Amino acid sequence: MTALCQRYDKHPHVKWIDVVNETVLQNGKWHHAKNGTEKWENPWTFLGNDTNHTLNPPRYIKLAFELANKHAPNTDLIINQHGGMEKLMWQKIKALASYLRQHNLRVDGIGWQAHIDVG
Repeated sequence: MTALCQRYDKHPHVKWIDVVNETVLQNGKWHHAKNGTEKWENPWTFLGNDTNHTLNPPRYIKLAFELANKHAPNTDLIINQHGGMEKLMWQKIKALASYLRQHNLRVDGIGWQAHIDVG
């Protein structure tokens, strides 16, 4: 994250950085490691969760935003999410943004991505 921010923050045409991506599952639970090479793996869950907060967010999320806040002062910092934004997912993402802001971390927006199949 440090290298990414340092590389792109100096370029005025780079307007935002997706600091974290797809951290919440459709059922509102945190994304977790999935064993097997055919599945998307998240190696950062080994850092654990912030059990001192009722949201219980994975620690890697806060760490990523701490680094981005420090090394990308000129770039908008985004939480990116994929899916239909089911109610539980949307509530968790909004709570995550509030959690990060409670820790004086800048979160400039929530991005939503979709994988559209038109054929």
